[in-house]
Formats: sequence, structure tokens, C-alpha cells
Amino acid sequence: MKLAAPKIIAPMLGTCLLGILSKLFTDASEEYAPRFVLAIIGKSGSLKTAASKVLFSVYNTDTESTIPASFQDTLTSLEMRFKELPCVPILVDDYYNLGNAGKKGDMSVMLETLIRFMGDGIGKNRSNAKLENVKGFRPTGTVILTGEATTGQHSMLLRCLTVYVDNHTFSGENLRVFQQNKTLLTTLLYHFVVFLELNYETVVSYIADNFQVLYDNCSQYFQDARPRYQYIQLQLAFLIFSRFLMNL
Repeated sequence: MKLAAPKIIAPMLGTCLLGILSKLFTDASEEYAPRFVLAIIGKSGSLKTAASKVLFSVYNTDTESTIPASFQDTLTSLEMRFKELPCVPILVDDYYNLGNAGKKGDMSVMLETLIRFMGDGIGKNRSNAKLENVKGFRPTGTVILTGEATTGQHSMLLRCLTVYVDNHTFSGENLRVFQQNKTLLTTLLYHFVVFLELNYETVVSYIADNFQVLYDNCSQYFQDARPRYQYIQLQLAFLIFSRFLMNL
């Protein structure tokens, strides 16, 4: 929590926990399955990638220098990764709207498609020439996007939970503590997973019993269902994590 202000680190940590809890939410109800996109937006040098690697790369990369995925990958390879790892937060790094017109266009299409794919469960086209629904099976999972803010994409980013950072957001000193002690977070997450395995049915029932209640209670704060679902999923993730900490 000392890495950044609570309004920044809380949604990042909550998304980290939500990846681990993805299967439990799905078992509680298919309707509650996370389809979660977190966008971390900031200029170059704001440490957004370094902080994201600490929190999210522990799941799916063997070396500290490897980013699990990036905007340089093909859309097909990313979709395959999402399908193969539905319970792993996938970090897709380094969106930027620079370079020649073709490169900028490719980046913009990639950003829009990723958000629609996970957030809406669809590609860019909602139907075919016969006006038949071609959404297919709706993907589930957690995606973290990092990149630079661009005026042309703000409307699309509203479909995500978006965190804006600057060069003073993250504590470089505290970040280095995690970078130099690779097992700090992984050890904690390992014990969290053990806790979930030992209390699986109890936690699934807790999600099923409380999701709709919390959803109804916060209706006055959110008109749209999308942010309400995001808020409840993060809230439940922290409530479950707090039970684990008390047990620990």
C-alpha cells in the first residue's frame, strides 16, 4: 500500500486479487464471472509498467525482463492467451498513439478490440451480413492495459476502470523493495491461494450470498451496470482478502 496513494494502488491490488478469485466468482454464478479491464494510463517515465510488472507479471512470466503481452502482439495471439489463462490477469503493455498513420491506426484498433473483446464479449462487428448475432462464447478474465493517454481514445477508456498516473504517483524506493525481493508478493499470493483451496465452498457461497445485496445497495452511486459490477467485484475481493489476512 506504500507504493502509491490508495486511489491508485487499491484498484491495482484489487485487480490482482480478482484474477486469483476469477474461478470462484464464476462458480458462484456465471453472471458474476469477471470480465474486467483495468487501464493504467500515464506518460513515459511514470513507472506504470514497472509497478504493473510487480503486481501482475508474477503470474505468467518466468523472467523479470519479460512482459507477458504487449500491443506489438497480434490480436489472435492475445485472444489465444486470454482463452488459455482465464484465471490469470493478463498484462498488455505499452499502448501509444505515436508514429506513422498506419501504426497509430493499428494501435487504436487493437485498443478498441481488446476492450470490446473482454468488456463486451464481442469483436468490432456485432453481427454479420444477415444481421445474425455473432458474439459467440463470451470470454471471461482480467486484462490490464498500460499506455499513454490520448484524446482520441477517452470514450473507449470509459468502458474500463481507468487509473491515471504521473511521474510522482509511485514511490520508486518502495517499488525497488519489491523488485529486489521477488518472493514478497508471490509468497503472500501463494498463502492466499492455499486459503482459498481450504475454504473454497465457503468463499463461493459468500460471493453468491453477497453479490446481489451489494449490487442493490450501491445502485444510487452508479447508473450503468458495468461500473457497478466492477465495484462489487473489487469490494468482494478485498472482503475475502481481509478474511484471509485475519486468518493468517
